[in-house]
Amino acid sequence: MCTLVVAWRAWPGTWLLVAANRDERLARPSGPPHLRRDGPMALVAPEDLQAGGTWLGVNSAGVFAGLTNRFGAPPVSGLRSRGALVADALAHPDAAAAARALAALEPGSTNRFHLLVADRRSAWLAWSDGARLRRQALAPGVHVLTERSLGAAPGGREARVRAAFRAWPGPEAPGDSWLQALLTQHDPLDPFEGTCVHADAWQYGTRSATRLWLPEEGRGAPRLLHREGPPCRTPPEDLSPLLVELGV
Repeated sequence: MCTLVVAWRAWPGTWLLVAANRDERLARPSGPPHLRRDGPMALVAPEDLQAGGTWLGVNSAGVFAGLTNRFGAPPVSGLRSRGALVADALAHPDAAAAARALAALEPGSTNRFHLLVADRRSAWLAWSDGARLRRQALAPGVHVLTERSLGAAPGGREARVRAAFRAWPGPEAPGDSWLQALLTQHDPLDPFEGTCVHADAWQYGTRSATRLWLPEEGRGAPRLLHREGPPCRTPPEDLSPLLVELGV
């Protein structure tokens, strides 16, 4: 599961706003966002300490990539980690190059996924159902992805998040308090339908929450807030200095 909101050129002054909850098995080890210089491009990203990949990040060229799994058949063991796709995308100097590289990916080489990549000039979405990989350019606006998106499975979480953004009255991008309220909603009937998931009986839940703002030049400093734990009860850590060091 996961909820990934990417607002690309949706409001004046903010070219990118990202709000994301990562849902995962409670025992799977992971680490918070940190600065990494071990690849072709420096990047800031959290880390999956089990498979070595990540689920979102931004590189020094200002390319963002974010991933969700895609609902369907159980994962096939032995395939390349989906988290490696994010690192692959962030190795490119622009989103269009990352999208072209994704188009050449063999669909069966990883389990099902949705991957969004964006920079100041363009935004792209690629997704695979395991048999076919699709890619499309995205228009400016708010884009919402969950594991059930693009016809993968029925569910109401994505629709509720989209409706909340449509109702947002402000001429500027929403701030952290509004996003916090949106992404800490619990469903009393089905824990998997809330934006904040607590499914202890399945040893599963929302493990972290990340908020990223990348403003237009001269409109303020970039911001990165991260909660390493369920966002409904974990205070945010301001990791914005990492973005300054990265140079975005």
